[in-house]
Amino acid sequence: REAFQAEGIACYQTFLRGMLDITDNIVDGKIVPPADTVRHDEDDPYLVVAADKGTASFSDIANALAAEYNFWLDDAFASGGSVGYD
Repeated sequence: REAFQAEGIACYQTFLRGMLDITDNIVDGKIVPPADTVRHDEDDPYLVVAADKGTASFSDIANALAAEYNFWLDDAFASGGSVGYD
């Protein structure tokens, strides 16, 4: 069970890092597009991860990654977890 859960968490982290790698950010009040990325749409820094029943504990993981990336939403990136519903 521990190995299965650890692998699930690692996969979730990889997925979220990929999403953050291609999402606009806000730095000092200005939109900052991802580096080395061709965009065909307008600025869009709004990416929020929502927990669902049974996965709310993953919110802490998502919020930690948002902080690691200095993503503008910080700990509001994902709801739930240790400070919300779980």
